[in-house]
Amino acid sequence: MRVTAELRWFWPEVCSGPVRAWFDSGPVRPGGGERHRRVDRYFAQAGATEVGLKLRAAEGPTPQAELKGLVGALPSAEPVAGAPAVQIWCKWNVVAAPSRGIVDVTKVRWLRKFKVEAGAAVEVALDAEEQPLAGGLPEVGCDLELTRLQALGRTWETVGFEAFGDLVTAPAALQACLRALRPLPAFDGAFQSYPEWLAALPSAPAS
Repeated sequence: MRVTAELRWFWPEVCSGPVRAWFDSGPVRPGGGERHRRVDRYFAQAGATEVGLKLRAAEGPTPQAELKGLVGALPSAEPVAGAPAVQIWCKWNVVAAPSRGIVDVTKVRWLRKFKVEAGAAVEVALDAEEQPLAGGLPEVGCDLELTRLQALGRTWETVGFEAFGDLVTAPAALQACLRALRPLPAFDGAFQSYPEWLAALPSAPAS
């Protein structure tokens, strides 16, 4: 089981200029990008927004089924526009099962990764495969991602914080990352989790 503490926003087409400029302003170049494109296959849960099931890298050689459930929400200690609650999620690897509908989502992600030690977040330099240029992956930290999504003939972009650790360290890691990234921009997209975004998708491709 993997515990994460998350904040996420979605924009039709592209995120706002100030948010993109803020994301790109770090001292370390984000990992991932166009060369790290993948397709995730989402299994729609009949409007449910507190659970998600997907086949990660569905078109790759080793797809992995992932079940993700919302287990709680906490107020953020850092001021964020709109004061959204920090969402606490748990992820499990499971066997994918048929569902109401299937949505293939093509993703291109730019990733910034932070390790958290002694309450401070330090950015980790990544390569195009999102792996650290030096050292291993941190056990406690936070991912900040900007991802372009294509689904049902439409395009979105999402910016999300996904801190990892356990039920105590993951929320603390998120707060440490938010502090390290001050000043924060006005996140003017729709504050949604992936299950909420999926539930709001149109039922047919754009003409």
